[in-house]
Amino acid sequence: MSLAERYHRSVLPTHRQYEYLLSLHRFIERHHCAPALRELAVVLGVKSLTAVVDALDGLEAKGMIRRPVKKPRAMYITEAGKNFLIMMESS
Repeated sequence: MSLAERYHRSVLPTHRQYEYLLSLHRFIERHHCAPALRELAVVLGVKSLTAVVDALDGLEAKGMIRRPVKKPRAMYITEAGKNFLIMMESS
C-alpha cells in the first residue's frame, strides 16, 4: 500500500463511520441537540454502546466531530465533517 493510500484511509471516514456521521447530522437537524449514546444506538440499530463509542472516537480522531469533555450530550460536527457530508451528497 502506498503512502497516499494509507493517508487516504487514515483521513476519510469508513462507510460505517459515514453512516454514523449522517445519522448524527440528521438527529441534530431534527431535534436541535445531539443524541445521547443510547439514542444514537437506537437510531443506528446497534445494541452495543461500545460500538457507538468506538465509531465516535474514530470520527473524532479524523476531525469529523468534536465531543467536549465532561459534557455528555455535547457533540458537534466540525467544518471538516460538514464538508465531507456535502461532498458525499453531491457524488
